[in-house]
Amino acid sequence: MYTYNIKSTPSSQMLPEEDSASIGKITDMLEDAILDERHDSAFYKQLSQNVDDSTDRDILWSMHLDEMKHEIYLTEIYKHLTQTPLTTEQPTVELAPDILKNFESSLFGEISAVSFYRKLLFAFADRPTRDILYEIITDEQRHASFLNYLYSKYKI
Repeated sequence: MYTYNIKSTPSSQMLPEEDSASIGKITDMLEDAILDERHDSAFYKQLSQNVDDSTDRDILWSMHLDEMKHEIYLTEIYKHLTQTPLTTEQPTVELAPDILKNFESSLFGEISAVSFYRKLLFAFADRPTRDILYEIITDEQRHASFLNYLYSKYKI
């Protein structure tokens, strides 16, 4: 499932500097990102079950799978940096009654995620980790495009 082998990069090469403050901030960012990806995965899974059109359902299901992949990647980076596993609980997800509200809030969430992951990407020096983060960024951009499409389609 992993397209990158981050375990081949020593932790000392992952970050541009190894002071504990920057590592602490990066691990905090990773923890937030993992929780957000877990939430988004559950959200898109639930949302996919609430649309009738099979193409729309497939789009939302693929977004759910992408978010699961992101969680796995980020968890591996976190474990590699901290040498400890991160345990998180399953998030509770509530959909808005209006499907357009779900698409709209998700669209802005995906756009924010792109900015967030750009900051995280620039915190790492090693190519494999940066490649993973770049893949996540492009997935989030694709999700924003899908959500634009779905919002426009359902707005009519």
